Amino acid sequence: MEVVSDAALVRELACAWWIFLVTGILWLLFSVIVFRFDWTSV
Repeated sequence: MEVVSDAALVRELACAWWIFLVTGILWLLFSVIVFRFDWTSV
């Protein structure tokens, strides 16, 4: 029974692969903005 539920979980997460991709891209953009921040730009 657990094998079926694990397979269903994997299938559900595989359908949402783009969410992880978009989240990673947004984190990268956020980090670029933060690391380019300078006190003189306030």
